Amino acid sequence: MERTLCQTVHVEVLLKDIRHKQNEEYLKQVALKCIHGVEKLQRLEFHFYHLEEERGEEEDLDEDGGSAAALHWLLPNREFHGLWDSLVFGSPVKEKLLSYMKSALMFADHGVDGHLINLNKVVLLHGPPGTGKTSLCKALAQKLTIRLSHRYKYGQLIEINSHSLFSRWYSESGKLVLKMFEKIKEMMDNPDAVVFILIDEVESLAAARAAAIAGSDPSDSLRVVNALLTQLDQIRRYPNILILSTSNLTGAIDVAFVDRADVKLYIGPPPKGVIEKTEGDLFPMVEPGATVMNTETEKLWEISRKSEGVSGRSVRKLPFLAHTLLDASSAVTLTEFLNALNSALEHMKISYLVTLSCAVKLDPVTVVEAKRAVDVTVR
Repeated sequence: MERTLCQTVHVEVLLKDIRHKQNEEYLKQVALKCIHGVEKLQRLEFHFYHLEEERGEEEDLDEDGGSAAALHWLLPNREFHGLWDSLVFGSPVKEKLLSYMKSALMFADHGVDGHLINLNKVVLLHGPPGTGKTSLCKALAQKLTIRLSHRYKYGQLIEINSHSLFSRWYSESGKLVLKMFEKIKEMMDNPDAVVFILIDEVESLAAARAAAIAGSDPSDSLRVVNALLTQLDQIRRYPNILILSTSNLTGAIDVAFVDRADVKLYIGPPPKGVIEKTEGDLFPMVEPGATVMNTETEKLWEISRKSEGVSGRSVRKLPFLAHTLLDASSAVTLTEFLNALNSALEHMKISYLVTLSCAVKLDPVTVVEAKRAVDVTVR
């Protein structure tokens, strides 16, 4: 195994796991697992935590409760347990985000003048749908809450529904934004809590500004965008806040928002090596890089190579989709399941092409041929 340079290793221990075990021996095993492959170790940090059981609660800002403006979680939460480790990327995205937060905390601790060095505490993840951007934001909030347990007793995650910021009542959208951030500021006033704001599909703000420029409902659209940007500028002075945002349409992100992001990371489809690891996790009986491979192993790696370019979300759907192609009432062999897995992948890719061709209005003959190919593949 390749060895890596590291000065500090973090050991995270769920308190529930050590209740019925011999604590000293269990912690020793966890620590040895964490430091495997690390050289020049200077520090070992233990983080003990418990999980909140309550799922996300809806926050309504409209007086009539017509739409949920946000979802609210207490962290660490069972809903996100294990999410960080399940996310695999082709580049060190997770390490970059942890490094960014470490620097942000250091600057805050030393009272660095924000007029001299601009730090907005805004992270922007952009890329095609299904690549794990939103999941990574939630996993990062969970991870940081655990890592910062010596500073904060718990974390709070607020996922803002961008579309709900626009009220159906004229001139009320700006007030909704202000009302929402008043609640968020109350959370940040508590020094025992670290607060994470997640703005999903932030490109909808660009659509609002574009509509304003085009002349359709200009005052209200500009009012909500300007109110949001103003609030983001105001809350950056709090030491216990981090704003996480995602976008599926890189070219449509509001320029004013992009300029405020300290970190902008592109999250693309998983490369070949990551797909092989993902499918290796789904089928642990197959070892990646095995020098001697049987027919089933070769078939699995063939499927993984075909999966290149498919989003991580779609790759994890494949085992279920393969099962739907089989007779669930009887047992199947591994070979039969792998054949179904391959058919499910082909069906998924061709179906995507059909959808895309319909969206861009390609030649109908091309669409018919693609549909026929789907039918043949499934059969």
